Amino acid sequence: KAFIGTCPDMCPEKERYDRQETRRLSIYEMIPGTENIVNHSRAVKEYSRSSADQTEPLQHELRPEPVLMMTMAYLLREIADRGEEERWADWYDFLWNRTRGIRKDITQQQLCNRNVVELIEKCARYHIYCSHRLCEQDMMVFDSKINNENLTKCLQTLKEMYYDLEKNQLVFCPNEAEFRGYMVLMNLNEGDTLREVQELRPEVRESAEIKFALRVYSALNSHNYVRFFRMVKQATFLQACIIHRYFTQVRSRGLIVLMKALGKNNRYPLSHLKNIFSFENVLEAERFCSYYGFISKDEYVTIDSRDFMEPEVSVPPTRSISLIESKLLVPVGQVRIYFMPLFHCPIRISYVAAGATKLWTVSIKINALLASFTENSFLLF
Repeated sequence: KAFIGTCPDMCPEKERYDRQETRRLSIYEMIPGTENIVNHSRAVKEYSRSSADQTEPLQHELRPEPVLMMTMAYLLREIADRGEEERWADWYDFLWNRTRGIRKDITQQQLCNRNVVELIEKCARYHIYCSHRLCEQDMMVFDSKINNENLTKCLQTLKEMYYDLEKNQLVFCPNEAEFRGYMVLMNLNEGDTLREVQELRPEVRESAEIKFALRVYSALNSHNYVRFFRMVKQATFLQACIIHRYFTQVRSRGLIVLMKALGKNNRYPLSHLKNIFSFENVLEAERFCSYYGFISKDEYVTIDSRDFMEPEVSVPPTRSISLIESKLLVPVGQVRIYFMPLFHCPIRISYVAAGATKLWTVSIKINALLASFTENSFLLF
């Protein structure tokens, strides 16, 4: 039977002390300048995998809906824009783990309403963003397969919640068309994609997001690489991030079409190839052709069917800065994510020191924390 959590903090108090003791704090949860001292106002509940011998969670370990919303707002405002070249591993691992923890709290409490749907939508947008921005990172930093699995789980959860809210409460979510469109874009190579679209209610089926996704579906499956990349230019930032996963597929098919059309021993300008396949620069176009055995020289590539070979290894994905990242005009935390403002309230923290009780008043940007101990480990009453 589901029950509602009572934890008032982003991270339960016991977990905060336990992770400090076992040195499992993230850099985003430590007091700056310290080795392993927890910053209680910034610690966020860690995701823990369920196991057969794991005890049922207690109410004070689960965060209720308002606290989950506050936690997501904190992650998006304070952490989402802190990704940088030397810290991508820490950044991705922290946000992925903590948003996964939010999803687990939702599942364990069997929450299902518009606010909860928006939380899952924000988790999905985060994974969509990462799928493109981190595609060039080493697998130890970012595993695209795991990221896609989590994105798929988010979209599946949304599909179920949209259905349940419509059927049981006659509630329709304002962003449903957006995410139904993402679902289509994620499955452009699947055979039953069109059937699923036909089963959507008319308002969603006729939306601009679904119509756009179907045009991309048509361009991909008709091997029309010119129209495909024209559609990418018309896409929103997040739509383009999803479509990016098909770039290598479309380019390789397009290269084969060119090879068959041009015949043998035909020199083709790399600058033209860059434009029609939307490569970032001529060097990227030259490198792509080399995977298929075509030799480039003096800004031309020789496309000859006798040289063609299938790549022995998969062509590594590359970021598309001019075509995709140029669409990102706002901070990462605000990419189609409408978050609630963080709380700003003074709190009173009392602690015992040197035999005297002192009261301190500090101002923080989140809810007042649950604190049972002083900084000297004395129990508060």
